[in-house]
Amino acid sequence: MSLRLASLFALACLAPAAACASDAAADGAVAAARAAVEQRLGHGYEHVQLDVTTRPEHLPAAKGALEFRALPIAGRWPRARFTAMVEVRSGGRVLRTLPVGFALSATGQAWVYRDDVAERLPADQLQLEERNVDVALGSSAPLASPDALKGKRLRHPVRAGQVASIEDFEDVPDVDNRQQVRLMASYGGITVERAGVAMRAANKGETVPVQVAGTSEPVKATVTDRGVAQVVP
Repeated sequence: MSLRLASLFALACLAPAAACASDAAADGAVAAARAAVEQRLGHGYEHVQLDVTTRPEHLPAAKGALEFRALPIAGRWPRARFTAMVEVRSGGRVLRTLPVGFALSATGQAWVYRDDVAERLPADQLQLEERNVDVALGSSAPLASPDALKGKRLRHPVRAGQVASIEDFEDVPDVDNRQQVRLMASYGGITVERAGVAMRAANKGETVPVQVAGTSEPVKATVTDRGVAQVVP
């Protein structure tokens, strides 16, 4: 057998072994990522389906045994599509960080909106109810408890059946845009009160323009309480 033929024969024998090693490394990365995801999910869901959508490629070569360490998953959680990053280590050294893609369905109890709402309603005027839904489909983390909504209102429209999230809400300002306010003005020992309309939202301590009926220009006033503002001298 010529030297060239011998070399080709040796390479042919090594190829299946290399492929098996590569598959084993990919399996190790996927297993580490799946274990980390399942641990983070915990046991709070009635049904979980976790499918691998992307397996790692271009795995590093190493002489020693490989170790796999899944990194924390960034972003909203849980969500329907995400990527877990896995460090491949050998001898205490990181050889490469590989992505493992997943598709997730996680069904459990969550607070949802009962009706379509287009206005910025205060939270205490909304109807929420608990339903069994796929919480991974939401655009933000599910609301932990309606108690967290005290003093808040919707910041954008919502639809019936949508999973409620704290990110759907904002604090109710002490004075809202176009809200009628009690405008106080002091002249020496005399205090005068008139009705005015705030031209923007503001909280206690902030200055806001207030339009008073019969005047051409708004006056500057400092918000002193909910619905109350004091004219700036």
